[in-house]
Amino acid sequence: MEVHQVSLIKQHMSKSITEDELLIGLNLEPSNLSVFVNTTLQNAYSLNDSEAVDLILYLGFVFEVFTEDFVSILCKLLEIEWHYKHEDIARLLQRFKSPYSIDSLFKVATRKLSYLEYNESSALARKCIYALGDINSDESRIKLEILSNSSEDLIKEFALKQLDRRI
Repeated sequence: MEVHQVSLIKQHMSKSITEDELLIGLNLEPSNLSVFVNTTLQNAYSLNDSEAVDLILYLGFVFEVFTEDFVSILCKLLEIEWHYKHEDIARLLQRFKSPYSIDSLFKVATRKLSYLEYNESSALARKCIYALGDINSDESRIKLEILSNSSEDLIKEFALKQLDRRI
């Protein structure tokens, strides 16, 4: 991301500028904001730029631009460890209920991320497992069954709860 883009988004985060001023500063129309957010997330992924991931996800949430077109990049971002937005990404994937996200959600459900040690990554695990439950396909149920046999009590509990909801 360019320095002026970072500055503008941070100004909006601190309520120093309005949404309209932000769009004008970024030289964007609401109609092309979704493409900008998707492209910038792709670039942030390619460059391992955690600050850009944070800022662009913020922008996407503020302007509500996330659609199923984002599932692929969100899955890529969910699986990597160099940023701090895994819970937000899992929540977005839960919203879309895309079968494409099953493998990523399953992998991350049991991952322990150092920045989430304060709660043993349980919130992330819960979000991933609940997203699998909401997908509610044969494949997602198989993944939930595997997770329900986890040696980790919370993962097992979350998975069993989702399986019980699907019966």
